[in-house]
Amino acid sequence: MDDLMDSLIRPRTIAVIGASPNRVTLGNVALDNLANYKYAGTVIPVHGEAKEIAGFSAVSSIEALPDGVDTALASVPAAGVADVVRRLEKRGVKTAIVNTAGFSDIQDIELRQLVKTSKILMHGPNCMGLINLSDATPIYTGGITSRVRKGPVALIAQSGSAGISVINSSTCGFSKIVTIG
Repeated sequence: MDDLMDSLIRPRTIAVIGASPNRVTLGNVALDNLANYKYAGTVIPVHGEAKEIAGFSAVSSIEALPDGVDTALASVPAAGVADVVRRLEKRGVKTAIVNTAGFSDIQDIELRQLVKTSKILMHGPNCMGLINLSDATPIYTGGITSRVRKGPVALIAQSGSAGISVINSSTCGFSKIVTIG
């Protein structure tokens, strides 16, 4: 489990599914955060048509991802989440962050059953992701203000909005901020 947690919190390669070359999506917000924090690893947007998104070279599908992707942000509609997680697992991606909300009862049951039998470690759904300030790794679908500072405190917040409120009003610095949805 330590290797999986390391892949989630300190990934060397991140795939972003759900970014767009034409409009701002939550996947695009995550790409902007990674660029703004000068994430040192590899970022690979996945898009069926775009060759590049937000300055990052894109691949056309999950199946076209290179070996060694540690985590994927799956920012896709609820109806497609289970399929995306299955495809990520089949491709060998170790972990996934799912920020999607709005699952039907059937979709929720399907995703819960999949996670029970899958080897992939899934963070979410219905979360904003995580910010690892220690390693400049903000896999986060919300804007990060300049008030957020690096420091010794880790925060786990059920609500992304509550987490944002705490980090924006706090005078302490943070090492990790994890929203759990």
